[in-house]
Amino acid sequence: MLKKLSLFLVSVLATTSLSAQGDYDVSLKYGLTSIDNDDGMEFKNHTLAGDISFDLGYALKPRLDLAYVMIDDEDKWGGVSSLLQTALSAQYSKEFGMGGLPHELYIFGGLGYEYVVDGHDTFDSLPYFQGGVGAKYALTESVKLLGEFKAMQVFDSNNDSDDEDNEFTIMIGLNFPFGGAVAPAPKIEVKSLDSDKDGVLDNVDLCANTPAGAKVDASGCALQTVVVLDSDKDGVPDDIDQCPNTKLTENMTISEKGCPIITLLDSDNDGITDDIDKCPNTVAETKVDESGCTPTMNLGINFETNSAVIKK
Repeated sequence: MLKKLSLFLVSVLATTSLSAQGDYDVSLKYGLTSIDNDDGMEFKNHTLAGDISFDLGYALKPRLDLAYVMIDDEDKWGGVSSLLQTALSAQYSKEFGMGGLPHELYIFGGLGYEYVVDGHDTFDSLPYFQGGVGAKYALTESVKLLGEFKAMQVFDSNNDSDDEDNEFTIMIGLNFPFGGAVAPAPKIEVKSLDSDKDGVLDNVDLCANTPAGAKVDASGCALQTVVVLDSDKDGVPDDIDQCPNTKLTENMTISEKGCPIITLLDSDNDGITDDIDKCPNTVAETKVDESGCTPTMNLGINFETNSAVIKK
């Protein structure tokens, strides 16, 4: 049995390697087949299957099927051990998006041939017609989970009750979409113009006819020149100058609001500013009073009459 399974898997891989250039997908499936359907379907024959379908740009996709069916009761079928099936079908698919992934519903139908291993006169190899339906649920962009139901009608001419005239198979498996080589998109070179030569391209230039040499902003429009007036020349613009008629002097500084800050001078460096210094030319390092002058005092000295002796 292992030898037969190995041959089947080799056949599936060989079929995949013969895929045409373009989009195609490969399915590997496991299921159960009902062969004896006289008294109702009995899905008990283990089945391995694979198919490959090609997207040629038409509504119907050609599909090639391979299947291996293991016979569960060889005595009942006269020693038949397994069935090997191959079929060529047409498949119609309808994709729909859900969760950002492509899912699919499909139907198919076609003709095939069933080779009966260890067959005999009443259970022999014959052609058949097959049809079925299925659904594929995308797990990722490259893997889909599928479920499929397939029915087969064998072209049997001996009308023997011991032969199988029809078969039904239910399967689950995985589907692997493949894509052919995709030609790279042509490179399109876009040339943008700057008609008014202002350094801003026409596609974003909101002022298309800016005069030559004008300074412009990011939108291509000329920058506005703002004239700032300072009537009293104190360095503070008129619009914020709270002391608009300031007359500057040597010892004057201006606040940020345009008002004068008077710096008082001390010309003789005696610590008393000139505005209150009554002795402006005091010798350096001389101790002075609050008026900037050298301190003085009146001394009453009494002498003896007609004498140089000072009284006590």
